[in-house]
Amino acid sequence: MSKRRIILSILIGLVVIWGVSGMFITKRHAEQQAVQEIKEEQVARQKCAEYLVHHYEGIKTLEVSKLYKPNSIGGGTYTCDIRINGKKRSC
Repeated sequence: MSKRRIILSILIGLVVIWGVSGMFITKRHAEQQAVQEIKEEQVARQKCAEYLVHHYEGIKTLEVSKLYKPNSIGGGTYTCDIRINGKKRSC
């Protein structure tokens, strides 16, 4: 084999290794970000439930739904649906 083929095969091998490792790093980062978002949502739902329990009387059952986030451009607000004693409300 000539030197060119050896160098070319080494370069191709390095590019393949670099690409595969980049895919794994990106996948791991996306998984970590998803876990972080789930934790943040749980904390927000917990705070919402605690606020309602401490500031309102007569709550027998309380269900806090998924937290809806504003769009990616930045417009809108955070919202969630709440069921207090079986009646649906929004906050």
